[in-house]
Amino acid sequence: MNEQKVFVSERATLQRVNRALAHEGKSMKICRENSRWLNDLGRYYIVSEFEAVEQHANLEGWARDLGVLKPFEEIDTEKAGATE
Repeated sequence: MNEQKVFVSERATLQRVNRALAHEGKSMKICRENSRWLNDLGRYYIVSEFEAVEQHANLEGWARDLGVLKPFEEIDTEKAGATE
């Protein structure tokens, strides 16, 4: 059986992850490509209050671990123009 992949935007995936992380008082942020902090933090990073608790976070990995991205879903990075 060939399962069809459903594409979910990067923004929608980030919102799902942040809703799940909010229960722990954390959120995932996106570092701008022209930011001087990009090399230190990576594209995605997790914050708790005002402190970065995880740098170079993997959006898809976190989404799958938290159960907010189903096996039949895939992040549509082409639409957003983002790269990981």
